[in-house]
Amino acid sequence: MTKWGFSAESFDVSSRLALITQDPTCGYPITFEAYCHDEIAANIPIDEVTEIAFYPFAKVFSYEKCGPTSDPLDPECAGTPYTKVINVRVIARAGLTQFAETTIDFTITFVPDCTKDTLYFNIPADFGVILYDIYSPGQPRTLAPIYTQSIPECEVECGVFENLSEWNASPMSII
Repeated sequence: MTKWGFSAESFDVSSRLALITQDPTCGYPITFEAYCHDEIAANIPIDEVTEIAFYPFAKVFSYEKCGPTSDPLDPECAGTPYTKVINVRVIARAGLTQFAETTIDFTITFVPDCTKDTLYFNIPADFGVILYDIYSPGQPRTLAPIYTQSIPECEVECGVFENLSEWNASPMSII
């Protein structure tokens, strides 16, 4: 898992692929091909997916979404980041037949960088000043600010404060 906009990460699958052996040992070389697969399990060649590269001789995957060396023409980078899960399948084959193959599946997940999330609060003009009596409770008043969030998937937690002291209310969580 990594965040949108970060530098490329790598995932070494050599230890998992080293567990793949032939039985009986016929001397065929074992080759590895990587694919992405969708909900209907159709294998899409990994070189058609801009976020991931596979280096079969090193048995390493490199992955990046909207980072410094990402595809500058990726249209998703111009939009709002969201959690994107890519299912990856490595197919190991011995010889020329597809009957002598096995697969290893895993996922690569890109999540938004919520430290870059911004909020804009539009407190209604009619909210005004709240008067209260220190000796007896005043009338409760609901605060329902309107806010705009740049990354809707990021969690927002709000609390009500007055003069840096939290009001006697539980913070509400808005997702």
